[in-house]
Amino acid sequence: MAEGKEPPVWVCGEQARTGGGFGNIPVVVLSAGVQDQEEDPQLDRDHPRKLELQRQLAALSTRGVQTVVANSGHWVPLQAPESVIGALRQIVEGFRSQQE
Repeated sequence: MAEGKEPPVWVCGEQARTGGGFGNIPVVVLSAGVQDQEEDPQLDRDHPRKLELQRQLAALSTRGVQTVVANSGHWVPLQAPESVIGALRQIVEGFRSQQE
């Protein structure tokens, strides 16, 4: 039920991009490496555009990085949980290095 009330992911991305930069806060954007062919053919055609928008989102931080998860589609936490763990480690390490 909650999913039906959430804005589409590209709206959330646009809101983040127009909200200003993230400064030097460590940001990791995990992007699907596998196109969402099973969901909607239009999404499949828009895959390169989604990757570019996600790259721009990561670029809002001077310490932002985009990681394309080659073996995952839209459900990165379920399909490639190790990449989520790795991203969290990157962020924690980024914060620790800021404290030094």
